[in-house]
Amino acid sequence: MKKDYIQSLYENPVYYDTVQNIILRTMSSGISKHDLEDCISEVWLIALKKRREVEKHPCIQGWLVTTAKYVARRFWNRKFLEKKMITDDDVELEALDNSAEEKKRYDELLEMLKKNLKPSEFRIFTMKFIQKCSTAEIGEELGLSQTAVDSRINRLRTKIKIILNEP
Repeated sequence: MKKDYIQSLYENPVYYDTVQNIILRTMSSGISKHDLEDCISEVWLIALKKRREVEKHPCIQGWLVTTAKYVARRFWNRKFLEKKMITDDDVELEALDNSAEEKKRYDELLEMLKKNLKPSEFRIFTMKFIQKCSTAEIGEELGLSQTAVDSRINRLRTKIKIILNEP
């Protein structure tokens, strides 16, 4: 049986190592093994989605380098925004201990958000910040592109900040 073109690229250590090394270099301040694997997977997922473009590209390694840099930058920007959102907010989204007061405060926060967000917004909020789904997973579940999911998450962050600042 003939191997799929993208699969053969993926299984070629030269191409796989190129993608991995570019992501590691782009993320010079460090990246966890799990996040690295997510970024690598995202590069190959993009290659699968753009199969025709990849097959016709005159320099496959160059295409992979450019895509890996793009994925790493997007990942870095998302992590930066998530960190900024959490540090800017007065209220943490996860109960830090099992005390009844913390649990009550957490439940009240979730209830307030559920009441003030549209059902579709609350679903994205739940998937991203409670279930800790990746942008790719959310997009796949909702039938949206990663760019659309990123945009909705950014709008959602703004809306949540406004909700949390209201008396």
